Amino acid sequence: MRLSGGVMIFVLLLALAAFVLFIVALVGIARSARLSDLARAVWVLIVLVFPVLGPVVWFIIGQHSEHSGVEAPRRSA
Repeated sequence: MRLSGGVMIFVLLLALAAFVLFIVALVGIARSARLSDLARAVWVLIVLVFPVLGPVVWFIIGQHSEHSGVEAPRRSA
């Protein structure tokens, strides 16, 4: 089965969007100052195990849950 040019471009754009979402989610998790190390590791695992659904869940739930008033313990320098 051969895909037409328009369908192939659509699939490639969809794959590129999923890849960008995956990378942006990982960077957002890594840069999140309010997540504990354990929470950060769990989110990274979720994104790695579910590469399309994981980033979506991070942007819907995880990114906003870090502002719920619960902060990770601060490390003394």
